[in-house]
Amino acid sequence: MIQKLTQIAMASFFFGALTWSTSIQAEQREADGHIHGLTSLNLVVEGKTVLAELEAPGADIVGFEHPAETDDQIKQVKAALERLKSGDAVLTFEASAKCTLNNSNTELHGDSLSADHDHTHDDHEDSDHAAHNESEAENHTEFHATYQWTCPEITEKTAISFPFFTSFPNSQKLRVNLAGDFGQGSAIISKGASKLKFGELSG
Repeated sequence: MIQKLTQIAMASFFFGALTWSTSIQAEQREADGHIHGLTSLNLVVEGKTVLAELEAPGADIVGFEHPAETDDQIKQVKAALERLKSGDAVLTFEASAKCTLNNSNTELHGDSLSADHDHTHDDHEDSDHAAHNESEAENHTEFHATYQWTCPEITEKTAISFPFFTSFPNSQKLRVNLAGDFGQGSAIISKGASKLKFGELSG
């Protein structure tokens, strides 16, 4: 029961803190125009806990955005969902932070392959946008993943690496948003980038 309440509290903090990163992305879209197909990685640091949310278009993960049609495509999607469960497929911390992955969750939106997809939209919103959402679902898929790490020795100087680009070679850029104890910031990481410190994100 205590563990369940802790998870609920952490989830509440996580999504509350990410309100900032969502608003930042909205402002950037207004300023620069919509960047189609850009994967986002939202990070929240609270004490010794690091929470992350990945939102990636299907093209970045499996090379196509439409719902899987062939047996080979279905296998690719299932393999990608399984690979995403491992946090080190997306993000790694330098050894000195002593990070341990506590839990992870993956979902596929826009395709029936993900049985765990949580439909939490407001009923009124669904009614207003049903036709639009159905059209989007028919044409685009998006991979979602969430992670929680415990990092006893994490600091602003802790370096993070992005094996995401190696794990999913179709990806080219990654927008990283940071909120929490180390401040707030955002950066776009290009393929081939090696390491970035938390302090550099908030600076």
